Amino acid sequence: MADNFLYIDLESVCSQQPGIKEQILSELKPPGNLKKAETIAKWWQSQAPSVAEEAYLKTALDGTYGEIISIAWAFGEQEVQGVIRTLEEPETKVLKAFYDALEGANTDYLVWVAYPIRFDLPFLLKRSIINNIRPPVGLPDERSKSTFCPMNWWHGWHQCGALDALCKALGIQGKTGMTGADVYPYVLQGRYDEILEYNKNDVSMLRQVHERITFKNWAPSDNEEIALASEEDEKLTKAGFFDVQEKGKL
Repeated sequence: MADNFLYIDLESVCSQQPGIKEQILSELKPPGNLKKAETIAKWWQSQAPSVAEEAYLKTALDGTYGEIISIAWAFGEQEVQGVIRTLEEPETKVLKAFYDALEGANTDYLVWVAYPIRFDLPFLLKRSIINNIRPPVGLPDERSKSTFCPMNWWHGWHQCGALDALCKALGIQGKTGMTGADVYPYVLQGRYDEILEYNKNDVSMLRQVHERITFKNWAPSDNEEIALASEEDEKLTKAGFFDVQEKGKL
């Protein structure tokens, strides 16, 4: 069952639908504290464009409007894979490539791991529906037993924290320069290879964090811990724990 964990991370960009910027601008409303006509007119001229641009960039965080530019994933200890598209290529390119990999893998007892899972899985599902691409397996809800979110586990369901910060706290090498905020600027510069490498590195970081907080590679550090660990293993063996676990039921 070494490969039953699916580590996944996606990078998104703001909506590429024609006229979206104009639509956002047309739907803006001046702040309620502005009463005078001349003050409102000045706001429309000097501040509305930047407010609309900020709202436009935030569509990258909403699967209803934003689009997936790249997806990276890894099954268990297997090599991290990834696919990216240009803005001129359809979003279906990355969706189909990921689902092809998923269809060709053993998905029995699959556990999806993402950071934060409340973003990646709903975004992936929404873009699949919008593009009429049916996933080969059901995409689980973020609270499903088929998912694990290191951010929720570490910070709690109603708190947030950066993967990079958690990596540093655990002694894992974090990001090396590029951040999520750089994705769209890099897209506009045509730096797609760097985006994909960044995306794949996030999956590598995610896997290391997951393995660390679940004690996957834990080893006792002294004779007392070795004795305690051996005693616990013996109890679990007698109880049939490892037999059941091997069958993929735990």
